[in-house]
Amino acid sequence: MKTTFNHIGGITAVLGGLYLLILSLLQVYYGSDLEDSGLFWQLLPLMALFLVIGAVGLLALVDGRSGIKVGIAVMGLGAILLALGFGLMVWFDNENGWATMMLGLLLQPLGFLLFGLFNWRARVLRRWNHIPILVGIICSILFGLAVLGGESIGFSEQYSELAFGIYLLILAVGWTLLGISMLSGSRNSSLQSSAAA
Repeated sequence: MKTTFNHIGGITAVLGGLYLLILSLLQVYYGSDLEDSGLFWQLLPLMALFLVIGAVGLLALVDGRSGIKVGIAVMGLGAILLALGFGLMVWFDNENGWATMMLGLLLQPLGFLLFGLFNWRARVLRRWNHIPILVGIICSILFGLAVLGGESIGFSEQYSELAFGIYLLILAVGWTLLGISMLSGSRNSSLQSSAAA
């Protein structure tokens, strides 16, 4: 049952990552007019829900490691806020959706960073154990440039939108690779199965 749920989490993480990948390309194309992308914009809350399920599946994969769970929980909370923020913006045209979405986008790299730091020695994934910390570092810098920096550091609106598009791209790669690694199972479970054989 647990393995099945890990696979479901891995699949949804990949789907959410691929949706983020398309979102990053549309962000570069449409810029601040992303809502003009039509149906894709209308389905954005579902992408965030995919990431929530992916985070829960990842939690189930790394039982017994509280530090890593904190990072994954932050990633999951960020995904929940993304779902809520996108839902408020897209489906209810609520002005509070933007701030909620941005908080979710801020928590994403923080969660990846915490997960990566605690996973540095544990190496619970079968592959790409260095990906979470790299995603956390790069996305934190890009988020700062795109959202927190802006014109105060000489960044034009065009460069801010480009930085935000790259941020979404790196985040997409991170979630997609996490999902693929989840589908492969944990490193420790693979070691236990080989030892039992």
